[in-house]
Amino acid sequence: TSGQPSKGSANPTVTLVEFSDFLCPYCRLASQYSDALLRAYPDRLQVVYRNFPLESQCNSSVKNDFHQGSCRLAAAGECAHLQGLFWPLHDQIFEKGPLYPVEELFSDAEAVGLNMEVFKQCLESEGMFKVQEDVSKGMELQIQGTPALFINGRPLPGLLPLQKMSQLIQKV
Repeated sequence: TSGQPSKGSANPTVTLVEFSDFLCPYCRLASQYSDALLRAYPDRLQVVYRNFPLESQCNSSVKNDFHQGSCRLAAAGECAHLQGLFWPLHDQIFEKGPLYPVEELFSDAEAVGLNMEVFKQCLESEGMFKVQEDVSKGMELQIQGTPALFINGRPLPGLLPLQKMSQLIQKV
C-alpha cells in the first residue's frame, strides 16, 4: 500500500484497502462507509485506495465494458494524487455519482486546485501507468469486481453492511 492514496491513522492497527471503480455505484457506497468508519476509528484505521476500473481499455480481465470512462477517471485520480489532491478529486467524482459526466473532468480537476498543465500531461502517461499497476495487483489477487475490500490483507466477501464492517474493525 506504500505510495497509494490513503487517509486516516498514520499508525493504524487496521488497514482497509479498497480496489475501486469511480463509476461503480457500490464503490460510491463503500467510499461513504469508509468515511463513516474513519470518523468512528480515527486513531486505529487507515483507508487505502487502489484502482480496478471495469473497462477493458485498461483492465484486460474485463470482457464487457461496464463503466465507459472509468480508466480515464482512474488515471485522473492518480494524477491528482501526484499533486497531493487525490481525495478532493475522489470526493468530487463520487459526489456526482456513477453517471459521472466524464466531460466535466477538467473543470472538476481545476475546481479542486490541480495544476492543469501538469494534470493533462500526466493523464496519458504516468497516471495510466499507475492504474495499470493497480489493475495488475488486482488481477494477482483474483479480483472479479468492485468494490474489492481487504482488512489487514484479508479479503471481505463483497461490500458488507456498515455495522458488520465496524464489528470487524473492533475485533482487530
